[in-house]
Amino acid sequence: MKTRIAVYSRTRSFWGGSFQYAKAFVEALAGLDPNFFEVQVWHEDDGDWKELCSRLNFPGHILGTYKFPPQFLPVAKKILEALKNIGEDDDAHRGSLLTSLLPFSEDAAIDVYRPHVVISPQMGCPRYVKGARHIGVIHDLMHRYESRFPEVGTPTEIAMRESLFQGMVSRCETILVDSHTGLCHVRECYHQVREEQLKILPFAAFDEVTQCVPRRPGCYLPEKFFFYPAQFWLHKNHVGLTRAVARLKIEIPDLVVVAAGNTKQNGFEPFMAILNSEGLGQHFILPGYLPVEELAWCYHHARALVMPTFFGPTNIPPLEAMALGCPLAVSNIYGMPDQCGNAALYFKPDDSADMAHVLHRLWTDDALCLDLKKKGLSRTHLYNISNFKKQVLRIVQGVCSALYS
Repeated sequence: MKTRIAVYSRTRSFWGGSFQYAKAFVEALAGLDPNFFEVQVWHEDDGDWKELCSRLNFPGHILGTYKFPPQFLPVAKKILEALKNIGEDDDAHRGSLLTSLLPFSEDAAIDVYRPHVVISPQMGCPRYVKGARHIGVIHDLMHRYESRFPEVGTPTEIAMRESLFQGMVSRCETILVDSHTGLCHVRECYHQVREEQLKILPFAAFDEVTQCVPRRPGCYLPEKFFFYPAQFWLHKNHVGLTRAVARLKIEIPDLVVVAAGNTKQNGFEPFMAILNSEGLGQHFILPGYLPVEELAWCYHHARALVMPTFFGPTNIPPLEAMALGCPLAVSNIYGMPDQCGNAALYFKPDDSADMAHVLHRLWTDDALCLDLKKKGLSRTHLYNISNFKKQVLRIVQGVCSALYS
């Protein structure tokens, strides 16, 4: 009898890193012996998912609209009314509510399939099937460690995250984390977690960026610039980066930061307020969302990647930068020093003077940039996609073998 594996993912191709992670996870499952394993994928109505399933010869099932058992509808209605009463009746919180209820949603096809193992390769979106073993993902617990940021720290968001993660700890046989720091965070926050549940699966520098043909963005870019690809959430700390640049604008009048990313998040207005008040318009270029080809070009040509984020434990852009020969300047928090090692300069993300000092060194010291580039390239074997897929196979095969022990 073949071991039936169901992959359940709500990611879409424009989600960036979370989609790349889920996609690479599914690609790794192609290494399972088809004589003994069968893989089917439940995914969003997304062309990239369809192409992937077709290429790997995995049966794919498009997830429809969310369907919940009737008994959950009165509960959801009461929660929505409560959100309205406390002023959190917005798209973000309604979306978080929906996500928190997904483990209880009805999707008859996956239950009829009766999988032995269910894999949910994205954070916060497990799918539980009676009688199956489950593999889930916890990339971060920032609602516990950085609750000052509203994107994770509102009462509603904290309650929903806690519901999801407590459920994973009690129901998933295996929980994947991205680093030793992430493992320690789960241990620290959820004392009931068992040691054998936790497996470290580091992020990788995914092929979409590192193996594409780079293309210069259509907007104007100077010959020399720092690069920060991140959506404008407050925790991404564009505000701190702006204050650091303000300290350098007289000494380095040609300093430019290319800050690529969606500007619809809650950190954009504070960023623009400081940029305008400090007269920094000429020091920042905002190209918006960049496709992977243009992202790769920026990594190749940037003076350095600057990443002043307050979140961790680790992040994907430093891995992409190292793989493409881009020096690093990153926050000295959580698992970032372990991830980047000696291939980066570090600064305190809440200290604009410290950040400015690091930026000054990188802008003015060619030998330093070359040294960091070489050190970054020497670390790429630690985070390449081949190792990621091998680890996925080991983890999944271990869960499957436990079915018969």
